[in-house]
Amino acid sequence: MTNDLERTLFVQRAQCLPLTIADHDAEAGSRVGGRPPAAVKRWPRCPVTGAPMLYLLTLESDALGPGALSLFCSPDAGARAAARRPLDPPTIVGLHHERSPRVATAESDAPSAFGGRALLVGAPADDVDPDEPSEPFPCSKIGGKPSTFQSEAHVEALEQGGHGFVAQWVEFDYPKDDDFPKFYFGAGALFVYARLTEEGGFDLGSVRCFWEK
Repeated sequence: MTNDLERTLFVQRAQCLPLTIADHDAEAGSRVGGRPPAAVKRWPRCPVTGAPMLYLLTLESDALGPGALSLFCSPDAGARAAARRPLDPPTIVGLHHERSPRVATAESDAPSAFGGRALLVGAPADDVDPDEPSEPFPCSKIGGKPSTFQSEAHVEALEQGGHGFVAQWVEFDYPKDDDFPKFYFGAGALFVYARLTEEGGFDLGSVRCFWEK
């Protein structure tokens, strides 16, 4: 059964957990860029070019259950551009793995999209209504409601297939410094969906991702 936090985040969707990039790095917990988690043993590769994917971020939160969720994307701009809907095979990948610190040393086949920073998971906050134009600009978050979609056909297909919204990553939240030199998703937002379980949680082994701007 879902607990009270999971219910308000993923069932009622009345609240969310805001995500904020810190001004310092972290060896464990939620983080972006830098050295990847040691638990990722098999590095994902782009199905278009065969190149190692870029490590984006890791989410660790009790709201997502045990383990961690790490996101990766193709280094190829064309392959990423095609992911404005979920792809098979995917060019944006979410891997569910055990919680672990960063690897001890950088590896040549483990490229990162950004310099390493901690990712702060905030306390539950009232979510904004994505259909209300007077609401603030969408933020990076876990749970709540996804931002308004330009095309909802693929979202409806995901939901009809038993997937629900998990999190979104908004590129306008990047700090304006050298650790974040470029936008990988057109200054847009990356959306994470996963299959809902009978217990009311998520199967994070079934993550589907896409982006839009």
